[in-house]
Amino acid sequence: MDWLFAQPVDSVSVFSNRIILIVAMTGVASAALAGLAMMTVGGGKYAALGTVSVPIAFLAGFFFFLGLPPAWSTDPLHILPYVIVLGLLAGIVIDTLFHIEDLRLAVVLAWPAIVVVGIGWQEMPDFATIAGLPMAVLWLSAVLGYLWMGLEHKSQATPIVCLFAVTVGLGLLAHVGGSKIVTILSGILGAALLGFWALNWPNVRFPLLATGNLGIAGAVLAVAVMEALYTPTPVEAIALLMLVLVMPPIAARLPFGSGAKAGPIVLLLTCLLPIAGAVALAQHLK
Repeated sequence: MDWLFAQPVDSVSVFSNRIILIVAMTGVASAALAGLAMMTVGGGKYAALGTVSVPIAFLAGFFFFLGLPPAWSTDPLHILPYVIVLGLLAGIVIDTLFHIEDLRLAVVLAWPAIVVVGIGWQEMPDFATIAGLPMAVLWLSAVLGYLWMGLEHKSQATPIVCLFAVTVGLGLLAHVGGSKIVTILSGILGAALLGFWALNWPNVRFPLLATGNLGIAGAVLAVAVMEALYTPTPVEAIALLMLVLVMPPIAARLPFGSGAKAGPIVLLLTCLLPIAGAVALAQHLK
């Protein structure tokens, strides 16, 4: 299957039956994998491994959409699945052999930098000019997001809701900017997150820990880097979208915002504010 970056953009239809089927099947696959994890690892020592359902389902949807990547390529789109696999494997190793607290600083500082540079390395010669701002904004947003929400979430769905909201926002911004490929990738990733969330709510069965933070959050960050560096989406709109990450304490103060069942829904509705603001700003700067 040819890579869509090599095809005319007009040949890609965001709402074609094929794309809708891929997005839907990605969500189903993510929920099914989470259910399988529930029956195998359960809530024991390796519960965090249940979060592999999101990156695995996303990669499956990615491959159905774009085909298998070349063994060696410098195209950022080709590099993206390798970055996600690297984060997934690193997270599994950390959660299996170590404790996340022992490597917190490395996860918080190093992994966002690896993702940003891995996807955006071609823009590094322009780091001091046009590429530096979006790369710095995304790295800082990821670091603050890890620190703000923490790396251990054993009793609430806050991180998944925020990551889902960011992904939805990225898809809308890409659609406004006319980037069909990033719009579709955001849809596939959003479906994977939604499928996982369906099996992880109202009772959180799978803490993110390293596997979730490197695999799931790493995938969201990778798509954000692609959009910031290789699409017309203005970095100001992406920076505004990242305010989603500071919505949890605001949502928690709203009616029903702290409940296990209604809390995630209240948070998602609260996240619509920065999403709407980012989309409006992108429309204004278009």
